[in-house]
Amino acid sequence: MTAEILIYLLQVSLVKLDEISLLVFDECHHTTKDHAYNRIMREYHQYTAERPKILGLTASPIKEINKIVEKGIQLLQNNLDSIIIQPSSETQKELERFTSKPKELFLKYQNNNYDDLMEKMEQMFGQKKEELSNEGQKFLDQIKNKLAYILTSLGPVLLKVELERFLQREGLEPLFDLFEELKKELSEWSKSNTPEKTGHTDKVHQLLSALKQISELQAQAIKKKPLSCIVFVERRQTAILLPQIIQREGGLRSGTLIGGSSAYYSASNILDDDGDSSKKREDVLKEFRDGKIDVLVSTSVAEEGLDIPQCMAVIRFDLPRNPVALIQSRGRARCTDSYFCWIIGEADYVQFMKLREQDSDITVHLECPPPLDDVAVLNQLDEISCTHPRTGAKLNPRTSVQRLYKYCSQLPHDNFQVPLPIFVEKSGVNGEGFRYQVILPMNAAVQCVQVECSASSKRVAKALACYKTCLALINANMFDEYYFPISMATLPLELDSRFAEIEKELSLRDSYRMEENKMRFSCIPRYAEILSARPVEAAVHPSSLEREEKWYSYLLSIEPKDEPNWLRHYSRCHLLGRHEQNLLKKARYSLLTPRPIEKESELPPFLFSPCCPENPYRVALKFVKEQPLKESTLTIARKFQDILFSTVMGPKRVGVKDRNDDNSSSKKQYLVLPTFDGRIDWNSIYKLVFGNPPNDVQIKDVDDEEEEEEEDIMIYNKVVSFQSITSPKKTFYHILRVRTDLTADSLIPSIDPPITFSQYSLKKYNVQLKKKNQPILEVTPVTKPKDFWQILSSSGPCVCPSMVKRRVIHLVPELCEEDRVPAHFWVMGRFLPGILRRVEAHFLAMDLRKKIGLPISKGRMLECLTPSSALFPFSYERLETLGDAFLKVASSVHVFVKDKYFDEGLLTTARTQFISNRSLFLLAAEKDLFSHIPSFIEWHPPGYLSKPSTDNPRNSFSIKLVADTVEALIGAHLLEGGSDQALKFMRWLGFDFRNWKDLDYLEYSNQNPVMNLPNDLAHFSRDVLKYRFRSPRLLAEAFTHLSWHWSPDYIQRLLKNDSSNMNVKADGRRIDVSEKHCYQRLEFLGDAVIDYLITDYLFKKYPDLPPGRLTELKKVSVSNQTLSCLALAHRFDICIRQLSSVYISSFEEFKKVMPDLGPGATGAAVKDLIFNDSVIGPKILADVFEAVAGAIFVDSGWDLNVVWKHYGPLLLPFLSTHATPDTAPVHPVTKLIEYCQSYACDQIKFRQIKEKPKKEEKVTKETEGDDFMEMDEGYRKREEKGKKLARLSVKKKEKKVEVFIHEVLVATGIGDNKASAKMNGATRAWSVISASNFKTFCKCA
Repeated sequence: MTAEILIYLLQVSLVKLDEISLLVFDECHHTTKDHAYNRIMREYHQYTAERPKILGLTASPIKEINKIVEKGIQLLQNNLDSIIIQPSSETQKELERFTSKPKELFLKYQNNNYDDLMEKMEQMFGQKKEELSNEGQKFLDQIKNKLAYILTSLGPVLLKVELERFLQREGLEPLFDLFEELKKELSEWSKSNTPEKTGHTDKVHQLLSALKQISELQAQAIKKKPLSCIVFVERRQTAILLPQIIQREGGLRSGTLIGGSSAYYSASNILDDDGDSSKKREDVLKEFRDGKIDVLVSTSVAEEGLDIPQCMAVIRFDLPRNPVALIQSRGRARCTDSYFCWIIGEADYVQFMKLREQDSDITVHLECPPPLDDVAVLNQLDEISCTHPRTGAKLNPRTSVQRLYKYCSQLPHDNFQVPLPIFVEKSGVNGEGFRYQVILPMNAAVQCVQVECSASSKRVAKALACYKTCLALINANMFDEYYFPISMATLPLELDSRFAEIEKELSLRDSYRMEENKMRFSCIPRYAEILSARPVEAAVHPSSLEREEKWYSYLLSIEPKDEPNWLRHYSRCHLLGRHEQNLLKKARYSLLTPRPIEKESELPPFLFSPCCPENPYRVALKFVKEQPLKESTLTIARKFQDILFSTVMGPKRVGVKDRNDDNSSSKKQYLVLPTFDGRIDWNSIYKLVFGNPPNDVQIKDVDDEEEEEEEDIMIYNKVVSFQSITSPKKTFYHILRVRTDLTADSLIPSIDPPITFSQYSLKKYNVQLKKKNQPILEVTPVTKPKDFWQILSSSGPCVCPSMVKRRVIHLVPELCEEDRVPAHFWVMGRFLPGILRRVEAHFLAMDLRKKIGLPISKGRMLECLTPSSALFPFSYERLETLGDAFLKVASSVHVFVKDKYFDEGLLTTARTQFISNRSLFLLAAEKDLFSHIPSFIEWHPPGYLSKPSTDNPRNSFSIKLVADTVEALIGAHLLEGGSDQALKFMRWLGFDFRNWKDLDYLEYSNQNPVMNLPNDLAHFSRDVLKYRFRSPRLLAEAFTHLSWHWSPDYIQRLLKNDSSNMNVKADGRRIDVSEKHCYQRLEFLGDAVIDYLITDYLFKKYPDLPPGRLTELKKVSVSNQTLSCLALAHRFDICIRQLSSVYISSFEEFKKVMPDLGPGATGAAVKDLIFNDSVIGPKILADVFEAVAGAIFVDSGWDLNVVWKHYGPLLLPFLSTHATPDTAPVHPVTKLIEYCQSYACDQIKFRQIKEKPKKEEKVTKETEGDDFMEMDEGYRKREEKGKKLARLSVKKKEKKVEVFIHEVLVATGIGDNKASAKMNGATRAWSVISASNFKTFCKCA
């Protein structure tokens, strides 16, 4: 456990001090200031119950070089609540058996004279500076100072080596010519001087001499051991360069040990290595311990915590920074008869003497340590704290500093501003002491907090100000129960507890089962009540004494929409034979339901296209009569139904017979029976079931006009089957005609070489035909039943299969077997699965419509429950797109009004609970909505299951499908009844969304006097928006960027504390209302509003546009690039209030390349705008464009029509010209995926190549506890400098994405980010596919 973890556990009361017996602090001299050790001890001092014992271990009790030794020792004792104990004389003798004090060696070096080289280097750098900007000149000065240090400290040879390293570093390319020139100068200088004397400084020579001397002393020792030495240096360059000289000229194996990279971007980071990783440091130390490295050159990283018993020498190449570094580095010499060597110059003498003096003072004072102060708490800050009543977590002024900066760092921000608090110094009470007023960023829940009490020091006053500010944030519910700032990851959501209850309740349901991946679930299928209810028992039949059940008969009318054209088309395509047309007319079916169909649920006529959309059927249900059925008759009817579907569909497609006859409501109870002349055709039923009807069944004769063709029809009303001896599978054939002109001895038509039917039968099947004169049957294979609505070919467009001439086969009757199912049942039976699936889906949708209780058309309700996989003429995808956009608006309004102090990030997180797939699924599950979604994966007739199982049959759905269905229902109710009905449906679903008419969020205008807008905003509102704001402050807020936080006018307005500008809340906090927030909250709302308005426009403008293309048009229209260009075109930029120089430069750069989006703009310009990421518009422009829309939405009383009225003129020129199906470019990724899907191929994959970077470059920003940001310009200058240095030093890493089709690499895309790389990869893949045959890549084609 680290110290930071322990302090966190103590502060949140997860661990208490009375649960700890002993606290051991290693290197306890760090227990000062705000180190974690000292923060633990502050908790210790404040704790009133039993406290643990303290043991501190250190070799150096003081840390600062200028600290008075006695006070430093006393402070350490007070902080640790302990006394220092030195070993006694007896103990010291015992310790000397295991440890020894190293012998000191002193080497003195002389400074070298490189004035000529320094002068030449100054001249070169001076000439280069004239070519650079001010920032570039400062950066160049830093480089020069580093090179000058290497020259004076190490010498020209190592300077040349360092220049070679610079020439290999990324980010320094503009200075390569300077480095090459300096290298050339060093080479010329070396020719005129003796390298042995002047190539290295005397300091380096003394180091080599020290290593040689220690090696000789070790060779003379009794116990000869290999050399093991540590050389401590101050800078990284020295640690990197020295081992090369030691190994080359000293003949010793050497290595480098340095710490990790700095967190800040500066010249040192650009020029130095990024530091050793922990793995690399461990490897170097292991080699040193194992004796593979003789000399380890290290920075201060090895001063503490390094235990190498065989280390015999420590050399201080550079002086230690303080006494702690001296003591710690000297302690690394652990071996007996070890050495501690000083290398000292004249300039180091003063510091050297101070270190020696303090070292001796520490020894003296440790022998007689000062008394321990009898003070439990040394600082007045520790006396002030608040404790959470439930968790026991504490907050005090010391911890408040860190918590406040953490809160600010979590606030949403862009690249143009980092949110930080401003501390304004004020004189103390009665002019004594100090106090501060805190101004938080504009998107914080609290803007200004003033502290009334004063403190004796600035640091204490700032800590108190932070404490008071944190208390105000706690009152605004911005801190959790452990007094940590609430983040997007820790925000408690209002629906969390409810979702947990729903999940618990679902887990107890037998009908529900979540799959392991948590993305799909299965449930027991539900069938429409009208089709699954138990029939009502009627009276007992008087003749048979059997009970009868009351059923309701509906004629299932299946007629061609245009009969003459239809018959002619199908005859020409050979889909129907000579007499199949009459057979088709003869086939009629009735649907028998156990309950009557209510008028509100009646099935409207619909068109059914099993073969070709151009020639559909018209399907309708017409009530005939009540049909009492006896139990025996029902049994026969069900047997007929089983024979019909099992024969027509086949044993695999029909499923498995359900042997459970419980007639529960979870099973289909309806019947489909043949009809003749409006009545049930019991004649055909009994013939099929028994072979002949019983005597009590009346058989109706055919009409006289049909008698002439009866014999002929009966021949063709048959299906024959043929089974080859080589295959166990039966093949069914429909008789087209009887070829009396052919016999068994006739030659088979179209067979080469010629062969007769008898010869072929004997040769192929080893069957000798007995009847030589039997006629030959001309047959065609029976087509499979159609349980889908349109036949989609692999090439994409819908193609009628009848357009291909049907295969005609000649069969010998002797080898065939007549099937028991008549041909007219086959003709229409193959259409029944698709029709019945539509009927079942309709009545299931009607059940849900009745359950919701809101007015919506029957067709629209069914459309909401139909996915595209059903291949119906409609699907929910378009409605889902519209409903998704409206749900985003409704949820945005809800959290915007409910959570008034939430910033944009927290609002986005709060909205997620309403729009996520998981949330919609759970609410739908609570209402049992998913059970009303039909399963379109496979259809089984009544009495059959999908698989043989004792378990209940289950339908499997994805969570996303249920969520999409809910969004489609929202869109449907929106179209049927407007926003009010859509909100009613969402309230029925479980969302606590109020009617927008009942909302009142105009506190700006209702509670404060009207604000006079500045001239630029007033003109903009009048001339561009053509809208007059009831609350002008909304418009001012919409144009205010976060950087305006640093505006002197804004700060002075807050400091005045004027009642006209400040609004006093019930909890006593004062919040500035004139500029309560920056535009982020309004931008959050406006983003959803514009997204919906554009979706609604496109939805209604292009009613036949496929949903994928509709989504593509919306993406083009609402992208940041598009909105930035529209904002610039309508001059939103002139009204923005901001103080960011980075934005200004970015804006000017974008303005130069912005394409014209006027009516005359070309498609190429729009394509460059959307897909070219080389120049990206400043996000501020798009944000402001959305924020103004949000301001109008709020000001108008949440009226979307008003927003469209005033924002439509700004959007319509682009939408009508460039966001059309003909002009808007298709994204390459979408284009490629849709092309593959047109071949029914889903095996296209995009995979990012994740290359491990050579050097991890990381930018972080940390704030120390006692660092405070004053109200000055310094911060912004430092930030801009850091960003410029980062741009100079960090080269963007290219992303690579590979495109695979069926696991075959097609193309590779490269870009600055993953999205651009994916787009480029799709573009290249499209060019490769276009230039070759797609079948070479796709197995589906």
